[in-house]
Parts: sequence; structure tokens; C-alpha cells
Amino acid sequence: MRGIIIKTQAEFDALPESFEEKTLITIHATGPLEVIRCPKRADIDLAGATIVTKLTVAIREMRGSSQVREMWESSQVGAMWESSQVGAMWESSQVGVMWESSQVGAMWESSQVGVMWGSSQVGVMWGSSQVGEMRESSQVREMRESSQVGEMRGSSQVGAMWESSQVREMWGSSQVGGAFGNVILRCMESTVSIGRLCQFSIAVCMKDGVNVAEKDDTATVLVTPPVVYTKDVFLDIYHENKSEDGIHLYKVVQDDYSDHYTGKIKYRIGKTVKPKIWDPDETRQCGDGLHLSPTPELALSYHQGRILRCLVKIDDFVVYPHDITKVRCEIVKVVEEVSL
Repeated sequence: MRGIIIKTQAEFDALPESFEEKTLITIHATGPLEVIRCPKRADIDLAGATIVTKLTVAIREMRGSSQVREMWESSQVGAMWESSQVGAMWESSQVGVMWESSQVGAMWESSQVGVMWGSSQVGVMWGSSQVGEMRESSQVREMRESSQVGEMRGSSQVGAMWESSQVREMWGSSQVGGAFGNVILRCMESTVSIGRLCQFSIAVCMKDGVNVAEKDDTATVLVTPPVVYTKDVFLDIYHENKSEDGIHLYKVVQDDYSDHYTGKIKYRIGKTVKPKIWDPDETRQCGDGLHLSPTPELALSYHQGRILRCLVKIDDFVVYPHDITKVRCEIVKVVEEVSL
């Protein structure tokens, strides 16, 4: 990848509409710099610049209180550090990781945040927006319209959840202020707490003693021991997926056959895919590796896009004990594109 350093607005405005090869644009501007377009085949690396973006943009990292006012049309940020801010995210925009008090004002229409750490904050989530993990006092003010949080750990907090929003797992001292309208909360430990459980919302508790401060007559608290899945159980449930060479699993990718999380891993039909880092620890649901689902429908529950059928050897994937909607793989071979 070639690189270009931009220091002024004039230098940025002089960039071509498209590069012949992949190019990293590093911005070392001392003042605000407006991005009204992002050249094709380019990534933008911020170094303290203020960015206003209107079109699809790929930003590798934001550091030092960098700001993005708005992100549109599947724009991506690899990582946000040191109080970086995004005003609003629209139309499937993605942030890989948020660290150290990073903030997102609002997330709309299936926007995604991979992981939130430190005291990272999201103002409002709408339209099936997703957060992969929340750790160490991370906060979401409101979740609406089927928004989802994968895991809440440490003292993570959600202010209010509406309209079928879900938290797949709450751990530690995680808190949800209120759940309204068919919200589902999965409480993994008795130390989590819920302020209000209302309007047919459900708290599924793996242990007794979860603190629910207020509950109306339509809400339900279920106490049930967690189901523990093993690889043998997974293979038994999805025995029809098995073949002589392994098991067939499914991956949803973007139109260019890249993964949704990083946008850098290509799933080419007939090719083998292997991540740079592989985490074999089955106790972690969202560790490093390739995440695939046992059915196309389950794969589509995580992302929308092209559906690929892949072949994975039995020894090349691990099963998280409490959720088999996806598994984590070390090596996969892309077989074909399929449709429902």
C-alpha cells in the first residue's frame, strides 16, 4: 500500500477521484479539514484532524480527540482512541473498536460497533444497530427498534431499551435502566441489575438473585440454568451439515466479498481464508478468528449481504458453550454463494 501525507485543505482537495492502487491517506492537519469525498481505493488515517464526511469513507484509526461529524453509506472506522468522537452513524456504518472515552452520538439503520472499552459512550441506537461487546463502564443511553448488544461486562450500562431490543449477555455489575416493549435481557450472573422491566419484556437469568428494582404485571423474570454446548453437541444438532471433509457453515459478506467487521478479509469462492490471529479459547464468544453460522438464516441475523457456504474441518473451529448461533474458525474454504 502506498502512502500520502496531507497537511492542508488544498492538498486534500487536489487528490484524484480514484487511485490505481490501494493508498493510505495520512492527515497531519493542524486545523479542521473537511472531507466532502473519499477517493476510491483509499483509507484515511487521522492524526488529530477534524473530519466532516458525507460519502463512504474508510478510516483506519482516530486518535487524539479526532472528530467525525457524520458517517454515511457504510463508512468504516477501524479504531477510535483517546476521546475520539463520531456525531452520527447512518446506513450500516461501522466502528471496529472504541477505547478510552470515545463517543458516538447516534447510530441508525444497522450501524455497528465491534467493541467498546474504557468509558466509551453511544448516545442512541436505532434500527437494528449493534454493539458487539461493552466493557469497563461503557454506556449506551438508549436502544430502540431491535438494537442489540452482544455482551455487557464490567460496570457497563444501558439507560433504556425499547421495541424488541436485546442484550445477549450481561456479566459482572452490568446495568440496564429500563426495558420497555418485548425487550429480552439475558443475565449471566446474579450481580447484574435491572431498573424497570415493563411491557412484556423478559429477563432470562442464569442464576437466582438478579436485582430487578421494578416490574409490571406483563414482564417476566425467568431463572434457568445455562445450556452448555460442546462441539459434539453442535455436530449432533447440525449433523446434516457434515460431509467427509468437515462441516458446511455460512458467512454473510459485503458486496465486494469482504467481511463486515474489518472490511479487509476477502472471501473468494474456491479460496481458503485464514485470519492473521486465531484465538482457540472456547470460553470467549467474540475472540479473534473467522465467525460463521450453521445456517444462512442465523448468518443473516448478524449482517445483511451475500451469503457464502464454506467448508470447515472439524478440528478448525471452536464452540462457545452458551451460544451456537455462530462458531469461531481458524481456516475456512469458500465453496459457493447461496440464496435463501
